[in-house]
Parts: sequence; C-alpha cells; structure tokens
Amino acid sequence: MDPRNTSRTCPACGHVSGESRTTQAKFECTGCGHTANADQVGALNLAIRAGLVLPDVA
Repeated sequence: MDPRNTSRTCPACGHVSGESRTTQAKFECTGCGHTANADQVGALNLAIRAGLVLPDVA
C-alpha cells in the first residue's frame, strides 16, 4: 500500500492538496472545508486504502 499523500487527502471529498495541511497538526481541506487533526486524517486515509473502513462511513 502506498502511503503517499495520506495526510494531504481529504477523507470527506478525496481532494488532494498540500495546502490543506495548514500546520503540523491541523488539516483543513481546500476543496470542501473539512477540518480535522492531520495525523487522524492520515491514519483514516490509510485505513480506507487498506479496506478497513468504508469512505462514506468515515
């Protein structure tokens, strides 16, 4: 599994942007405005890619 961009990808809409990672700890999607802890976003995206959770449940 490729971990690239997991902390730059919005789990809500799928938009990928380095600008969404506003600080080391904060994620704010430039596409849809979804906000979350950046580490949690990365972990959630890895779980989605591994098939452990469904994207629409996240």
